[in-house]
Amino acid sequence: MDEKYYWNDADIEEFERLVKPLVEFLQTKCHPHMSIIVEWDRATLVEDQLGIPFKVPD
Repeated sequence: MDEKYYWNDADIEEFERLVKPLVEFLQTKCHPHMSIIVEWDRATLVEDQLGIPFKVPD
């Protein structure tokens, strides 16, 4: 991919098609504090234990 951060409509549709099963898995098998991180060599199911939101400065 030569054009960094450029996604055409077909790329976006493919991404949506690929991640939809992961989102469905999260929605049916997990709770709202769980996430899936997909990397080059693994997919990891993680659970937040504690989170404190902070305002992001402008």
